[in-house]
Amino acid sequence: MNIRAFLGRSVVFSLDQNAAEESSRIMGKLFKLRLPVNALDTLIAGIAITTGTDAIATLDKDYMQIAKITDLEIVLI
Repeated sequence: MNIRAFLGRSVVFSLDQNAAEESSRIMGKLFKLRLPVNALDTLIAGIAITTGTDAIATLDKDYMQIAKITDLEIVLI
């Protein structure tokens, strides 16, 4: 499958102000708890939360840290 076909069947959410603010809150909480996480992962989590996503399926174990301070369900694949 090529990338155009994949994106044509995918929902793509953008980073808006609400998601950016949520991402900032996540990063701040993680920083306070000394749980370092990649900034891009916090942006994805912020977008997920503000769009009403319940779970993220990922290979990235950083999301387990994010799950400690959010209501997101993280499914490691």
